[in-house]
Amino acid sequence: MTQRMAVLAAAPLDPTGFTDMQAIWGDKVELSFSSVITEKTAEAMQPYTADKGGRVLMSGLNDNTVTTISIDKLTPPVEKLLADTRDKADVAFFACAGDFRKLPSSVLTVQPNILLRSIVQSLLQPSMRLGVITPGEPQVPHVFASWLPYLEAVGLTKEQLVVDWTPPNLEMATKCAQRLADQNVDLVAVECLGFKEELRKPIADIVKKPVLLVRTVVASTIKEIASSF
Repeated sequence: MTQRMAVLAAAPLDPTGFTDMQAIWGDKVELSFSSVITEKTAEAMQPYTADKGGRVLMSGLNDNTVTTISIDKLTPPVEKLLADTRDKADVAFFACAGDFRKLPSSVLTVQPNILLRSIVQSLLQPSMRLGVITPGEPQVPHVFASWLPYLEAVGLTKEQLVVDWTPPNLEMATKCAQRLADQNVDLVAVECLGFKEELRKPIADIVKKPVLLVRTVVASTIKEIASSF
């Protein structure tokens, strides 16, 4: 039985960017796409410009530049998108691993940041150091602050958390991986959905520790959900 899945995002998504995930899901999932922002232009992003020091997402534009947009300003319209999926979808997938609070929903919702952090928390041991990769430097302070409670809940301290940044670019990702290796991390969590499987191995080869990609964690979870029907 095919499950209707609403794929929601801050900015417009290219459906062809999900071919690797669809290969995992097979014919069990039927996708529909919607976004808060309708165009990948500076003008369309402007109402969601982040205030200084605010929590941000990195968002690519049509001219191949990158801008920051406000998580706090995006949260209400994202919640409205979720509310609109009622009776239209069996599952919702919020296609963003940004630092959003848990989003209320009337349908089963896969929220990548909550999912990844919960899984990583379950793997942590008292002696471990965790490395987290986020895609943009402006995100590092609030990503650190939002991950820290997950570590503290299982007895770890802020000294055992290392947050670094790199976009999903091989050259920059390998440099980031080396910085994490120099920090002697025991596990790496990549919380950007733009990192695909081909970037896992170069990172893992450098840190020589397990690397969890939020993209594959999400894809596997959705497969499990869809396979139940």
